[in-house]
Amino acid sequence: MSALKACIRGVLGRPKIEVAKKFVEFRNALEEETLLATDSRVEMLKTSPYFFYKLTVSVLLNAARKNVGANLEHTLANINVLIPAMWASLRDTERWQVGHSYAEAYSDGKTTVVGGLKSALLKVRGFDYVPENLRSDTFVKAAESILRAHEGLNNFYNEPAPVKHLHRLGTTIPTPAVPACMTALLSIVLGNKYGTSWSAQTDANDILRKITPDRWQYYLNNVLQSDIRILGKLLDDSPRGKWISLLTTLAVVDLDVKVKGVSQLLAHTKAKDETKLERVAQRLIDEYYGKAS
Repeated sequence: MSALKACIRGVLGRPKIEVAKKFVEFRNALEEETLLATDSRVEMLKTSPYFFYKLTVSVLLNAARKNVGANLEHTLANINVLIPAMWASLRDTERWQVGHSYAEAYSDGKTTVVGGLKSALLKVRGFDYVPENLRSDTFVKAAESILRAHEGLNNFYNEPAPVKHLHRLGTTIPTPAVPACMTALLSIVLGNKYGTSWSAQTDANDILRKITPDRWQYYLNNVLQSDIRILGKLLDDSPRGKWISLLTTLAVVDLDVKVKGVSQLLAHTKAKDETKLERVAQRLIDEYYGKAS
């Protein structure tokens, strides 16, 4: 029953968005045909909520990893049409995702995929988002392990080990890994409505205390507005209270943030106004998924 309720809340409970129906067909087309820049489906994507941008990037990059033959050719052609079309609106998290996929394909010797991704990155001058080495991948994978433990069964018991592993990786988190690591660490510290894993708190808080103000600003300006995991936690009383305590203690509430919604979030956090804080978090979630029709 618990699993079914989670599915309903996470999928069926989403507001009905007309573009979502069309996106199902569009997603299939990404691997089965080559789209033109003038295609009406490409125009539809440009005017869609950011959730569909993020999903399109993930679908294309996953398809580039697994496909062969004609499907791979369609995928790479569509990457060269859609990535440039979306690039100006993509946030750093998704741009780094493209750069990571290029580095991964290069490391694996997948010359066809490397050629397709390189062509797309050249069109948008996107090589700033390709890591110079794969050190950041180690941090990203460690963060993913933390999130798997946090969102899995017996999470309070399973969280300490991957958090300790991340703590041992080094004193500085590479910039490409900041989004994943911040999400993972905040998830541990904020916990859920049932509480937190006490054994994981020391390491997680220690890492967060060492995050420099410029890294916090990077996360707040480029990641938080689409970090659904963390925004969702702010809708629950217990994590919301821990959020206020954490950001106040670390003086994060005083940082200068350019994103209006996130700036409001910090202002209400500083004022310890939980009602307004929850309201802004919900609005950011609605902006991410798109409002109900």
